[in-house]
Amino acid sequence: MNTNVLDDNASRSSSIATRKNVRYFWLDIVLLLLVGAALYYGSFWKSLDVHSAAAQQTDVARYACYTVTFWQGYAGLSELPTQQCAFITHPTSTTPILSSISVLKKLTALGAPAWLTDFVATQSPTQPLHALPSEYPLIVMVPFSLAGLAPPIYYQLAFAVVMLVLMAMIYLVLLRFAGRWTACAFLLLLLVGGWGTALGRFDLFPAVLTLCALLCAERARWNYAFALLALAALSKIYPVLLVPAFLIAQQREYTGKWFSWRRWLAPGLFLALCIGVSAVSLLLSVAGTLAPLSYFGNRPIQVESVSSSLLWLAHTLGGYPLTFGFSFGSRNMFSPLSSLVATGGTVLLVVGLLYTLWLQWRGKITLALSSLLILLIIIYTGKVFSAQYLIWIAPIIAYVSRGERRWLLGWGSVSLVTTLIYPFLYERPNFPFGPYLPDFYLTVFVRNALFSIFLATLFYVVSRRPAAFGKSSSAAETGS
Repeated sequence: MNTNVLDDNASRSSSIATRKNVRYFWLDIVLLLLVGAALYYGSFWKSLDVHSAAAQQTDVARYACYTVTFWQGYAGLSELPTQQCAFITHPTSTTPILSSISVLKKLTALGAPAWLTDFVATQSPTQPLHALPSEYPLIVMVPFSLAGLAPPIYYQLAFAVVMLVLMAMIYLVLLRFAGRWTACAFLLLLLVGGWGTALGRFDLFPAVLTLCALLCAERARWNYAFALLALAALSKIYPVLLVPAFLIAQQREYTGKWFSWRRWLAPGLFLALCIGVSAVSLLLSVAGTLAPLSYFGNRPIQVESVSSSLLWLAHTLGGYPLTFGFSFGSRNMFSPLSSLVATGGTVLLVVGLLYTLWLQWRGKITLALSSLLILLIIIYTGKVFSAQYLIWIAPIIAYVSRGERRWLLGWGSVSLVTTLIYPFLYERPNFPFGPYLPDFYLTVFVRNALFSIFLATLFYVVSRRPAAFGKSSSAAETGS
């Protein structure tokens, strides 16, 4: 009799749990669809009509051009509107592209052997598989090409669906390893900070790879961790600066000989993947492989960066002249102090990275928090601060903070003002960037001041307290 009662109770409990899981499953689906719809509108509100001129000038339109030229060569561009891909067929000084001709000239000037110059000469971007994106590494052709499976007229929608799937992957990963509130915190931060960019850029691709690499590292699955980190770094360069943090976490787990092959297998896998993919890229196009490095190395100070606020203050308070221009796909500012400010940013980057790694080595912060700090430092000290960079931060800060209110308020305020800057202030009609835009530059200054306070507070807290943040998922909630 008692056995039957126990069985009945167990059966009822199992039935209740099943109904609860089904209910949560549908709630998750509805939540993802609602957030996805809001993000789609935010990313494409000016280009919902795919036939409009605005739709031909978006980042996704550029991705479509890259996809067609990669798989079909220049001949395939006849499928797309002429103006949409003019930046490829008719590059200007504002859209610089490192061409095979310029690479050949440099190789000849350096006295390169004939076989090398002949090899580069065969890599004409007019042929299939030889036209790589001028701004991005080869591996980004994976998400670009997935969207390219749809007819050209539906490329924008297809790309948004690919990014929506990646967003759902991050949500489900956080749901599984950190709990429902953490997953919801990610969606909230993405919605607030990435409303105008999340589904219109490919930054969710390296973001999901970086998050999965971090989760594997916390579980000592080092081969997977370094492999995923390599793929993230190959898709967008910034994750390469996380390698020292991963190395510190990995090496602290080993107590054997320093030259044991097991100790260096995972880092070796990282190098092998980077070298292998880079070698394939070089075989396809030497100019296309080097172009992203040249592109980012030569970029001036962009009008949204923290450095730009310093130049604006120097102009407003000290009278230093400012000039403005459009190049490298962004609006930039120029000042007699530009070189000094850029150098200061580089010094601050190095100091910030070294201090963060020192805190991690001493055991004051975890790998998760160290990774978050490194990403924040990269954005803070860079010459460019595009709104889509917040996509890198959203999953990591949600995971580290577990959705704690103070974190949401702190970073949420930075994210909210960023969305005010882009797309609302940045995309105003007939909005020429120049010295007489106090509302724009004042808003940027406020956002950068909030960012400074958030980052300084975070460093102050973690440097004076044992590892109180970024606990491993074993200590986190895993239920709903």
